Amino acid sequence: MIKMYSERIKKIHELVKKENLDAVFLSGVDCTIPNIYYFTGFLDVFPSSFVVSDKSEWLLTFSPRKARIKTKIKQVVDLNDIRISEFLKKRGLDCGRIGIDGKEQYSFFEALKKQLPGLTLVNISTQINSIRCVKDDFELQKIRTACLLTDGVMEDVASETIVGKNELQVANIIKKAMLDKGKDWAFDTIVAGDTNSSFVHHVPEKIKFRNIALLDFGVKHDYYCADMARMILLERKKEHKRAVDALKDVHALLDDYVKPGVPACNIHNFAKNRLIELGFKETNFGEFHALGHSVGLEAHDGFGLSPKNTQPVLENMVLTLEPAIYFPGSFGVRLEDTIVVTKTGIKRLTKSSYDS
Repeated sequence: MIKMYSERIKKIHELVKKENLDAVFLSGVDCTIPNIYYFTGFLDVFPSSFVVSDKSEWLLTFSPRKARIKTKIKQVVDLNDIRISEFLKKRGLDCGRIGIDGKEQYSFFEALKKQLPGLTLVNISTQINSIRCVKDDFELQKIRTACLLTDGVMEDVASETIVGKNELQVANIIKKAMLDKGKDWAFDTIVAGDTNSSFVHHVPEKIKFRNIALLDFGVKHDYYCADMARMILLERKKEHKRAVDALKDVHALLDDYVKPGVPACNIHNFAKNRLIELGFKETNFGEFHALGHSVGLEAHDGFGLSPKNTQPVLENMVLTLEPAIYFPGSFGVRLEDTIVVTKTGIKRLTKSSYDS
């Protein structure tokens, strides 16, 4: 475990040198809390920060006693005794080039710049994402378990009929199944019936199902996420089955197409073009969203299978594949799996049947 965090922190030290930085400053004030956990193994209800220079690293926290027990970071700074700006100044970093995760609150860094006007802040969010997107064995084990539990939830839902129920009731069935397994959800559960399934994202309502239901959910296990979407066809209408069959076709082809080194945009376009060949030109997912995204400590973990992303997928990336077809005002279908990229292709981590 100690070696794992050492290897991760080593990558930040390398980033400091490569980008000609004086330090990397990862703040856990808001959305970058997963960064703190990823590199230090520390989580707290109060915001923490992690500072890495060319030779040293410090964990800044309001809970120093807890930090010394929960992490192996040797230099723990008590934020009850010193402000972040004072700490940076004391370490001679008040006029340095500091790498930051640009997803953090703008107001936080604006306040820091007022305190230390000599700071040069460099957005390295892309580089941090690149580090986190390739999973180590520890992470893969956690995500595999999250996906296995997600499949189990789908089995629980499938064992109960949704006939006569509404979206909110089914969403609560899914959440209860997760809680019964002692787990939380990775993101807000999406349950959408009939017309509502034509929306990419939908908040469940007290509307009963008639013909079709879209379920999009995932379990969070030890802070790591799974993501899966399945369709339930109640009336087996021809147009619904045709759309679902087209998505099955795309998934089967992606099994052979997705490999290390293939650019993300190529994967997106490959799936989109196949749906165009099958007669879904104006209605395929490419008109509405990307083919997928990376998964890890967050349901959207920083890498997208989008038409604008020219970066290649790499071995041990965990991604979703979620081709979809939407008929606005009518219905939509989406089949999504969490997969891991292997040396020779992909392995699906969510394995629930596409047939309902």
